[in-house]
Amino acid sequence: MPVVTDMSALERELAALHRGRGLRRPALAIGPVLRETLHLDPQSPADVMRDNLVAALRASAQSLPGDLRTVFLIASGLEAADPLLGDRIERAGAELQRDGRTVRRRLAEANRGVATMLLRGSRSRGETGNAWYIEEFEAETDLRGPHPILHARKLAVPTQGGLTVADEQFSMPPPHPDAPEPTIRVTQGGDLAYFAREGERVWRYGVRLDQTTEAGVAQAIGIEITIDSREWLLPYTVFSAYRPTRALRTTVHFGEPPVGRRVWELHGVYPLRLLDEEPAATDLEFDLSENTTISREFFGLQLGLAYGIRWLWR
Repeated sequence: MPVVTDMSALERELAALHRGRGLRRPALAIGPVLRETLHLDPQSPADVMRDNLVAALRASAQSLPGDLRTVFLIASGLEAADPLLGDRIERAGAELQRDGRTVRRRLAEANRGVATMLLRGSRSRGETGNAWYIEEFEAETDLRGPHPILHARKLAVPTQGGLTVADEQFSMPPPHPDAPEPTIRVTQGGDLAYFAREGERVWRYGVRLDQTTEAGVAQAIGIEITIDSREWLLPYTVFSAYRPTRALRTTVHFGEPPVGRRVWELHGVYPLRLLDEEPAATDLEFDLSENTTISREFFGLQLGLAYGIRWLWR
């Protein structure tokens, strides 16, 4: 977390960004509180600092109520090119059917909301150097058929413009000599660029994106992985965040009759807990006799910790 916690100073610096052409100004001055909150290196090239700032502001604005989000994105110049703030205020007012005074009040509220999210979500310089923030990640495991099918969809916010390939990975048990390799297809966001095993457990793949990334503009990426047999599947659907991630939803369909006999939640645990054959006393356990589809949601994931659903095979 940053040393600076002066909310009013952060709000003032956000308000200053809206002036003139807003974030479209050729020479964008980023205030010291904002730089510290975002861990922006003052020695970085101006375009890199701008891209990281835009990505952080867009991501934070998504948490605002609809009217405040609209006002912030238009007033900042992220979604309007009018050269003067007053013109953008008028544009936002026309869209919301509100007068200029009301729009300015809501812009002040929006600045406060964005400042709050920036302070809560402040990350180390090493993390902000990552090419993506993940706004939402959905992981679904379907065990109802003869071949397990894994679906993953993410809404990712790039912090850098100009990327054409998203590099990703997932893990599986060490390969059995007779095990066919899993198959993968991209269901949203682009085409498969490559797919290869790295070591015993990790598979890496790349998605050639439909469009080149623009800093701060979210992109959805979806994949589907089919595995020959559940013998080659680890008994959990778990996400360990190695990129900043705001929200995760995991779902497992155990089928009828269910192929699992005990199921429990893992909520922000060390990855070694994945090996436990029994839930801890603090773990939430589920009754498959009531529902054979289990879904869980997690927010504000901590890097390096595991979140998801663990089970024992029947």
